[in-house]
Amino acid sequence: MATKKAAKKESKVEKKIPRQDRLPGMADAKIAALHNAAMDYAEIRDQRQELTKSEVELKEKLIGLMHAHKKTVYDYNGVHIELIVEEETVKVKVRDPDEAPPKAKKSKATDFSPPADNEPAPAPNMNPESVAVDSEE
Repeated sequence: MATKKAAKKESKVEKKIPRQDRLPGMADAKIAALHNAAMDYAEIRDQRQELTKSEVELKEKLIGLMHAHKKTVYDYNGVHIELIVEEETVKVKVRDPDEAPPKAKKSKATDFSPPADNEPAPAPNMNPESVAVDSEE
């Protein structure tokens, strides 16, 4: 399988946009460094766009397979797939099977614990002078 990927990569790398040297006497002379950088960028962008098409097709296939097997989570040998039904998408993580599994996320509200049902709520911190009513009228 690795040889197929390598062969595809090599075939795409060989395909380059033809580049023409500057012709003498032309009014708008090109800056070779800018022109070459733009051409390199365009080649890579085009390759990425082709990969995006393949990625979308494979993602749809994976979603279909998850539905066919009635799974929302698949986790085996370092491959973790989670189907997010509301968004109709998947999250895929691939790890080396020898690595330790990811740690569980810690709760962000670690210093808060709700009172037990039989404990009264704490009294408010109030100053008696601030609640005194002036009765002289």
